[in-house]
Amino acid sequence: MDLVETLGINSGGRFSVKREMTGLAGKRADAPACRRIGQEGEDYAAEYLQSLGYRLFERNYRYRHREIDLIMEEEGVLVFIEVKTRAPGAFQAAPYAVDRRKQMFLYSAASRYVRERALAVDIRFDIVWIEKGPGGKFRLVAHIRNAFSPLGG
Repeated sequence: MDLVETLGINSGGRFSVKREMTGLAGKRADAPACRRIGQEGEDYAAEYLQSLGYRLFERNYRYRHREIDLIMEEEGVLVFIEVKTRAPGAFQAAPYAVDRRKQMFLYSAASRYVRERALAVDIRFDIVWIEKGPGGKFRLVAHIRNAFSPLGG
């Protein structure tokens, strides 16, 4: 096996640690199954947050070919929530998947949402990390309130 095969470098020259670590090197991921698991994780997160008193405003708000998973309200604050569903022992912890670029997208989409509805509210960005374990059971790993600031704080 040569270095290209060992490191999982695709034909475009990009390295794919995720594909190598998950055993997907050389295989196509089952996109519909991934979407279904992600949707189930979002369902679980929404139920969890509602049990804490959050009120659901919208799911899967689309803006520029991307989406905000959950838009909820907690004590007068509009909360934009990114849900990350992972298998146990996943290579990348969910909070690290929400990098600066993703944060800026979320802020841009949230600003658009607020402007479209002419809302005068405080906003916050949370990350909910869900893990799908054996037998298909979901569990909450972490709920990171105020996970990032649109101003980089």
